[in-house]
Amino acid sequence: MNCYQREFKKSQSGEITKRLAIGAILILVLMVFVYAGFTKDTELAEKVIIAGISALGGFGAGFAVRKKES
Repeated sequence: MNCYQREFKKSQSGEITKRLAIGAILILVLMVFVYAGFTKDTELAEKVIIAGISALGGFGAGFAVRKKES
Protein backbone atom coordinates (compact mmCIF):
# COMPACT_ATOMS: atom_id res chain seq x y z
CA MET A 1 0.00 0.00 0.00
CA ASN A 2 1.54 3.30 -1.01
CA CYS A 3 1.40 6.66 0.73
CA TYR A 4 -1.59 7.93 -1.27
CA GLN A 5 -3.74 4.90 -0.50
CA ARG A 6 -2.94 5.22 3.20
CA GLU A 7 -3.88 8.91 3.20
CA PHE A 8 -7.11 8.16 1.35
CA LYS A 9 -8.12 5.48 3.87
CA LYS A 10 -7.26 7.85 6.73
CA SER A 11 -9.37 10.68 5.30
CA GLN A 12 -12.21 8.28 4.53
CA SER A 13 -12.17 7.07 8.13
CA GLY A 14 -12.23 10.68 9.35
CA GLU A 15 -15.27 11.45 7.19
CA ILE A 16 -17.18 8.49 8.60
CA THR A 17 -16.35 9.61 12.14
CA LYS A 18 -17.53 13.16 11.42
CA ARG A 19 -20.81 11.94 9.96
CA LEU A 20 -21.45 9.66 12.93
CA ALA A 21 -20.77 12.50 15.38
CA ILE A 22 -23.09 14.89 13.56
CA GLY A 23 -25.76 12.19 13.34
CA ALA A 24 -25.49 11.50 17.08
CA ILE A 25 -25.90 15.19 17.89
CA LEU A 26 -28.88 15.43 15.54
CA ILE A 27 -30.56 12.45 17.19
CA LEU A 28 -29.92 13.93 20.64
CA VAL A 29 -31.48 17.26 19.64
CA LEU A 30 -34.51 15.52 18.12
CA MET A 31 -34.98 13.47 21.30
CA VAL A 32 -34.84 16.66 23.38
CA PHE A 33 -37.42 18.34 21.14
CA VAL A 34 -39.75 15.36 21.53
CA TYR A 35 -39.21 15.39 25.31
CA ALA A 36 -39.83 19.13 25.48
CA GLY A 37 -42.97 18.72 23.39
CA PHE A 38 -44.44 16.15 25.75
CA THR A 39 -43.44 17.78 29.05
CA LYS A 40 -43.49 21.46 28.00
CA ASP A 41 -40.02 21.83 29.61
CA THR A 42 -38.32 24.35 27.33
CA GLU A 43 -35.42 25.11 29.68
CA LEU A 44 -33.83 21.67 29.18
CA ALA A 45 -34.26 21.87 25.41
CA GLU A 46 -32.56 25.26 25.34
CA LYS A 47 -29.58 23.99 27.35
CA VAL A 48 -29.13 20.93 25.13
CA ILE A 49 -29.33 23.00 21.95
CA ILE A 50 -26.68 25.41 23.27
CA ALA A 51 -24.46 22.47 24.25
CA GLY A 52 -24.89 20.90 20.80
CA ILE A 53 -24.02 24.13 19.01
CA SER A 54 -20.98 24.55 21.27
CA ALA A 55 -19.86 20.99 20.51
CA LEU A 56 -20.20 21.56 16.76
CA GLY A 57 -18.29 24.84 17.06
CA GLY A 58 -15.50 23.17 19.02
CA PHE A 59 -15.37 20.35 16.51
CA GLY A 60 -15.13 22.84 13.65
CA ALA A 61 -12.43 24.85 15.39
CA GLY A 62 -10.40 21.71 16.07
CA PHE A 63 -10.81 20.62 12.47
CA ALA A 64 -9.64 24.03 11.21
CA VAL A 65 -6.57 24.01 13.47
CA ARG A 66 -5.67 20.49 12.38
CA LYS A 67 -5.98 21.48 8.70
CA LYS A 68 -3.82 24.56 9.28
CA GLU A 69 -1.05 22.49 10.92
CA SER A 70 -0.79 19.95 8.10
